Amino acid sequence: MYYVAICDDDLNYATYIECLFYKHIGIKSDEIAFYKYSSGEELIKDFEKQIPFHLLILDMKMEGMNGDDTAIEFRKKYPHTIIVFCSGLCFPTVKSFEVNAYRYLLKKYCTDKMINELNVIVDELHRRGEAHTVSLTYRNETSFILQDDILFITKRKHGSSVFLYDRGIKQSKERVCNKTVSQLYDEIDPFLFAYAHNSYFVNMQHVIGFKINEVKLVDGTVLNISRSKEREFKNKMAIYLSNRY
Repeated sequence: MYYVAICDDDLNYATYIECLFYKHIGIKSDEIAFYKYSSGEELIKDFEKQIPFHLLILDMKMEGMNGDDTAIEFRKKYPHTIIVFCSGLCFPTVKSFEVNAYRYLLKKYCTDKMINELNVIVDELHRRGEAHTVSLTYRNETSFILQDDILFITKRKHGSSVFLYDRGIKQSKERVCNKTVSQLYDEIDPFLFAYAHNSYFVNMQHVIGFKINEVKLVDGTVLNISRSKEREFKNKMAIYLSNRY
């Protein structure tokens, strides 16, 4: 299921885009859900519903918050969601590039041109849809991360600590989450993660070496493998490596 937000103060245009998806892009109604908003403020207010948006189609010029400012706030919560700007008059600005927008649509496009553009966007939606996301909530603030970025997740009081790998600086950063380790494990792909200890599990994609009682991750972190998890961890690593190579 794909979740798509369309934010435009012209709701007729939002409905037009929605109809193109159903009639010409070949997406069934049970494969996609649309959420239409008439302002940036309305979209941001809906963040509390924790909808895992895959795509945002956003008008650049609206009353109140404009498209750029709305996109900046949206990107804070949804760092990996596809953002597509649309406009009748405006052109991309410096702020537009800061949110890493995927496409810019002009409202004056003829229907055939718009259908071609939406097909390109849907192809990208399918490609990114293969990347599994995980929701993290802490102190009523929720964000969405890619499971591939997770190094390991460990227990902490009243929740868990999620360590993410920053490929740019080749270091890890910690995110605190209200969910327990077991709850997060239920959300990820069990074929990519393995418990090395009752208190934590690791992403096998980021393992660069392991011995009988320890595992080393790509950022240099070394974690102990408990005796109770030794066989389970070794077996999962063997299966993962055989499927990978």
